[in-house]
Amino acid sequence: MYDLIGSYFIVLDKENIVFFDGSCGLCQGSVKWLLTHERPTAQAEKPVYFASLASSWAAHLPANLPDSIVYLEGNRVFTKSTAVFRLCTRLKWPWRFLYYFRFVPLFIADAVYDQIAIWRKKTRVDTELCETIKPEWRSRLLM
Repeated sequence: MYDLIGSYFIVLDKENIVFFDGSCGLCQGSVKWLLTHERPTAQAEKPVYFASLASSWAAHLPANLPDSIVYLEGNRVFTKSTAVFRLCTRLKWPWRFLYYFRFVPLFIADAVYDQIAIWRKKTRVDTELCETIKPEWRSRLLM
């Protein structure tokens, strides 16, 4: 977890943003999966938006972040398995149970995440997420 200070938080007008590798097929698929399995009330309770790590939105993040999913929640930044577990609270049952894996020691959860990250780099795609996502979700994609 990283705390944002100073200008990082001020320049972002969206409070909760999931940053993902826009050219990664697994990452794009994960965004669509999260939107598909999200609780109907989750967006009303705490709006979450999505942006590519290559977008101008990500330019305001600290430079020393790992090559990972990045979840900006308020003024805190979560990466790797911690980001995934925090996002699991938005899911409907039975998928929401994945949140309880947060009790797995962080070094083990992050090691699993890192192994998946090695594999994900082989799943590049040629289309943009906005071309394949449902129209009602497009407003949650930050360009």
